Amino acid sequence: MPNCWTDANNWDLGSIPDVDDDVYIPETSYNPYISVSVSVNSLNIEGLNTSVTLDGTHSLTIINDVSVSTASSSLITGKSTVYIGGSILGGGTINLNGNGIIFIAGDLSVGNIIAGTGVKSMVVLNGLNQHITKTYKFNNLQVGSSNATTVYFLADQTINVALSGYGTVNCGNHTLNLIGDMTVKYFVADSGTVNLTGYTNAQSQVINGYNFYNLTIDNNKTYLSGNVTISHNLNFISGNILLRSYNLTILPNAKLTWNGYATVDYTSGYVVTCSSGYFTMNGSSQGTVFPVGYSMVEYNPVTISSSSTSSVFDVKVYDGVTDKFGSPLTNNGVNETWIVAPHSNYSSVVVTPQWTDGSNFDAAQELYPFNRKNAVVSYRSNLNYPSQWKPSGSGGSSIGDDPYTRISGSISMLADSLYYISVGGAGISALPVTLLSFDAVLENDAVNLNWITSSEINNNYFQVERSTNGFDWNTIGQIKGHGSSQTRNNYAAVDNLSDIVASGTLYYRLKQVDYNGGFTYSEIRPVEITLKTFAVQTYPNPANQYINIDWMSSNGAVTQLRLVNTNGIQVYANNVSGNGALHQQINMEGFPSGNYILQVICGTEISSRVVYKD
Repeated sequence: MPNCWTDANNWDLGSIPDVDDDVYIPETSYNPYISVSVSVNSLNIEGLNTSVTLDGTHSLTIINDVSVSTASSSLITGKSTVYIGGSILGGGTINLNGNGIIFIAGDLSVGNIIAGTGVKSMVVLNGLNQHITKTYKFNNLQVGSSNATTVYFLADQTINVALSGYGTVNCGNHTLNLIGDMTVKYFVADSGTVNLTGYTNAQSQVINGYNFYNLTIDNNKTYLSGNVTISHNLNFISGNILLRSYNLTILPNAKLTWNGYATVDYTSGYVVTCSSGYFTMNGSSQGTVFPVGYSMVEYNPVTISSSSTSSVFDVKVYDGVTDKFGSPLTNNGVNETWIVAPHSNYSSVVVTPQWTDGSNFDAAQELYPFNRKNAVVSYRSNLNYPSQWKPSGSGGSSIGDDPYTRISGSISMLADSLYYISVGGAGISALPVTLLSFDAVLENDAVNLNWITSSEINNNYFQVERSTNGFDWNTIGQIKGHGSSQTRNNYAAVDNLSDIVASGTLYYRLKQVDYNGGFTYSEIRPVEITLKTFAVQTYPNPANQYINIDWMSSNGAVTQLRLVNTNGIQVYANNVSGNGALHQQINMEGFPSGNYILQVICGTEISSRVVYKD
């Protein structure tokens, strides 16, 4: 065969090149095809419209440099692996079509890289001091199999899946656009910018602990897996940052912006302090907004002003507030606690917490019969008895109309101490229902809801409400109350999830309704859904043009979609990668009317559905 690498007649020396040979591929109508594992000293693909193609099974090893010289020349890996001991040079193309992997010990300065359709295609830089000299789009970029590797960006880069490895990336003054996770061991920001751009895929991203110069958030949400510091600018476009057990610090003179502006826009993103992590930033005498919330659906910022012009505070917020004995408060207050930790002694600190009442498709955070017109901000230095809440001033009217704020009086704070902040009210009236507990737990592919009351006054019924996003609520059940009672009452309800394809997080709350029509809401209970059964939903059915398929993959396996007609002939097939809630749309416009069998195969799980084409 004229293009067969292993045919000695195709080489000018009459022998197949080996590890000691420098291989030169001139312009030829017979592009070499490699179907065995090959090792050569160097490779120069110089001819116009000339390519070297691997069969997708065997490997190619080049001891020194590879030159893909002209813009129309290329090295096509297929699913094969290529090992390069030197650099990749020239103006041509490296094509990783499929899931090709290429290891490079030198610099990367070829004209173009085609990442290919396979999300597992990867470029591995495993030398010492290496340079990426041009702008590329990678699927996966791995920097080093040890911490000896340092890679310098000399141009902007885009990574579609993940930046990983045990080495160091030096961003220089360039931009890294990252759609997936960033877990490379070391990152030197210099004056560069990292854009987390998973928004187009509604994607969550994970980043390890780094010192960033500029960081832009434009995704579904960002999870921290290490402490993160911002030295110049943190810009929210879309998506929250979930601290988990790590800290996020905005250094002095660094900026916090939303779509490039200093005006706070929580709809574009904020910091979620859902665990033990803190958000750290400078305060100011004019007041600085710390944009924090306890969850993806609860935004509860606190504004801090200080007598010092260089004040620094650690801040977080969490659901719930307790009395002096550590028991949950269930009435006459805001069911949130803010923690403010000053870095130095400040003689006068004023805090302004913000909360919501649930009337504007947000979280219901007020505990009946809280009176916004007589609210006071209180504080305490620890949560252990006999510490009690101390009013920072007198009661007064809250400001706003969902959300609401209330400004504190002056609080003297000491360095390295925790100050717990709450909002309470005066003038307590009879409480319709005293709720001792409310739990929502996933068991055997259903959510069991249980709550206990210790007293009830004119309690007509409870409505159980569910939300997929924490804003839009649907009633899924109603339980009769006990009217007026001073004894302990137990209630239970079950959500069997039969009406939705459940995945991710669902939210539950109780709506307690009096005989006179008055009502109050309980706290929200989130439930992470990981079903044992394989849930698939198809719509519309019958379908005229398109049919939509929603399913949940819990094992990370590739999902196979197959559509078979009544004669057993497969008319559609596709593989979909991903984990969690997945979606695919099939165009049935060209299919004859009639019944079809849809099979959704994910690992060992199989679901078959009959769909009808109008």
